Amino acid sequence: MVLTNPIMGFVYEVPALSQINHAIVAIGTDTGWIWLDPTVEGSVEWLTPFESDKPAIVCTERGENIIHTPNQPPEANLTEVKTFGELNENGELKQSIIIQGKGTMDMSFRQLFKYVPEEQFKEMILQSVRAKHGKARIDSIKSGNPDDFTVPMTLTFYITIPEYPTIIGDEWHIGGGEAESFGAGQQGNIFALDERKYPIELQIRNANYSESILYFPKNMSVKTLPEPFSYSGKYISIESSQKVKENSIFSTDKMVFKEHRIPQEEYKNLKEVMENLSNHSKQEIILVINGK
Repeated sequence: MVLTNPIMGFVYEVPALSQINHAIVAIGTDTGWIWLDPTVEGSVEWLTPFESDKPAIVCTERGENIIHTPNQPPEANLTEVKTFGELNENGELKQSIIIQGKGTMDMSFRQLFKYVPEEQFKEMILQSVRAKHGKARIDSIKSGNPDDFTVPMTLTFYITIPEYPTIIGDEWHIGGGEAESFGAGQQGNIFALDERKYPIELQIRNANYSESILYFPKNMSVKTLPEPFSYSGKYISIESSQKVKENSIFSTDKMVFKEHRIPQEEYKNLKEVMENLSNHSKQEIILVINGK
């Protein structure tokens, strides 16, 4: 038996039962411990991502020192989004969005589709899409089997958005740095406060990758494309870029939270980085009719 606390680290180096809220299991080997949590449902991992790099006391007859569970890399909690969109000459966008997760996101998808009715989930997605595109509709949603642990859980959305670009004269304006990477595992606005007195606790290190292709009419060309965005620090790294090939735009975005705890003294600098990223995301793609 192992005593641990997956929500927070022990407050003091000397453990107390009041600081422990969970029990898992460790199996001893010649090279160390094998960790597993037999109480968790919906996870393909022996030890859930939330229990990574957490203080633990293995309960043996001789007694043990406090040690930490293995520290998983950010890619162990990866959300991947692949988007394929085709924009026709009437300004209507047909889009398919494929989302696949590892670690935390895989576990979340399985629980979501096991316990939330399909129609309710579809309505949740529709509200999210229509917040930006009021006339959007969801054509269909497909998901994997939440009880099949031999393959990753995959969600696929097929969406139609009429009047997708904003048309100004001969120019088609596509806002927000499209082609879109819908719903790529957002952390929420953890940098909303002006300042912090305590660290940001994400509980897990994680990564979000998205790739998208937007096909536009062959009688049009790209006039303006957002500039690339790049930042790499101890706690966060960000990459965002677009490139044009014939009548298509390829977009790639990566955001990696390298540590699950961000000290308050780093907050001001990272808040500025995220504000710059927000401003960057407002840049438009502008298409123009050839010869105009």
